[in-house]
Amino acid sequence: METTVIKNQKTVQEIEQEVLAYLNKTAKHLFLTEDKYFFKVMPIKVNDNWYNVIIKFNGDKCFIQINSVKRGIDYYNTNAKNVIKNELFPQHLAPKSTIKNFKLMKEKMVEVIKLIQTKYTGDDMTIKNGISEILKGVSPKV
Repeated sequence: METTVIKNQKTVQEIEQEVLAYLNKTAKHLFLTEDKYFFKVMPIKVNDNWYNVIIKFNGDKCFIQINSVKRGIDYYNTNAKNVIKNELFPQHLAPKSTIKNFKLMKEKMVEVIKLIQTKYTGDDMTIKNGISEILKGVSPKV
């Protein structure tokens, strides 16, 4: 296999590992936004491709965004991790607070992961309704 080296002498594989390490670390946490939405980030592998899945929900509404990790690396090169970090947690917005990942949330995220791995076709809308249904009724206690 040919190894591609980009600026600063890091290979694409090294950058991918750096990005995935950050996403895996972030995935261990559940966040609560100032507007009382849960915020969850998960790296998920589908058909040998890694995706960064972002879900924001409150029991009634669900917003989902799925980004290709490879596409981000191809575009941002060695700065990919910093760009992803800033997209997830923009400095100009109020910080998200971390809350304990409770049992029901862990169970729901397993269902979401299975759904994405079996049904995702490259279009967020193909699975949005399924994810919304899985997360229906799961909301922060206000």
